Amino acid sequence: MTLSYAILLGCCLPWRALSQGHAGVLELQVANDRYRLVGMSDRYFTNGLYASFLAPEWGAKPLMGKGRFELRDLFLPFGSRSAQTWWGFGAEHQIFSPADIHQPLPASRDYPYAALFLFHFSQEKMQPGAWNEQQVRFGALGAIAFGEELQKLAHSIVGVAEPIGWENQLQNQAVLQGQWTTRYWTNRSGGFPLIPGLYSRVEAGTLWNTAEGGLWLSLGRLPFQSFSKSGPFSVGLFAQVGARAVASNGLFRQLEDDLLRRLLLSGETSVEIQFKGITVRVFQHLQSPEFESAYVHAWGGLALRFNGI
Repeated sequence: MTLSYAILLGCCLPWRALSQGHAGVLELQVANDRYRLVGMSDRYFTNGLYASFLAPEWGAKPLMGKGRFELRDLFLPFGSRSAQTWWGFGAEHQIFSPADIHQPLPASRDYPYAALFLFHFSQEKMQPGAWNEQQVRFGALGAIAFGEELQKLAHSIVGVAEPIGWENQLQNQAVLQGQWTTRYWTNRSGGFPLIPGLYSRVEAGTLWNTAEGGLWLSLGRLPFQSFSKSGPFSVGLFAQVGARAVASNGLFRQLEDDLLRRLLLSGETSVEIQFKGITVRVFQHLQSPEFESAYVHAWGGLALRFNGI
């Protein structure tokens, strides 16, 4: 985690200089399957660390002269030309393990020990009633991601047994993944705080290929609007339910195809509190069994967002 955040914060300085004087947003997030209020953990996704930086309107000036080409055109042109545009980048680390962590060698019909370290570049566009994000993620899976070392460190801090089985983790492999997310909602007049909406998400690449969609409901503020100007203090509640279709699991190919469930149900809730330039978000995620032998999977986490970096 320390290495990931050091790399990210070091990169923020030149990115801040290129953002044409606009303040950016730094977000740090931790997720873990121990942080759950309901359900059981199948341990497939056991821990995640994330750091990202987002700057508004970077690239608004054409690269090749007025009206010829803009940097924002490097990504898919979702949204109108008048939409507010932000650019971002970040780093993330994820750890996966089998359901039975007391056996060093995972069963052939179980998840493998695996760790991911990824960088990403993203573009967000906001316009009335619609928000779009396109993201490119690249990095590595395997021992090069230091999953064993991070999990041993975490277990030593909380005083639990040292993890086993990492000698059988997946081999080093390159990762390339794309993600496209869209959200729509009903604009309401008079400051009505309850906001209903729809969302869709498509992921494609070497990790997995999925398509997801569903409904969401927000009270008080839009949780995915990083540059919210809702005053010095605000509170938001968010709930989402959806279905995810799974085409393949890519680099986790040691799993047998007949074990994979092709349609998953998921839900997420969060509470977001903003005070001046600092936002705290606590979230919970619930997902139906990913494989025939799995449990309903639950995990939670905490995110801190700093505006004006």
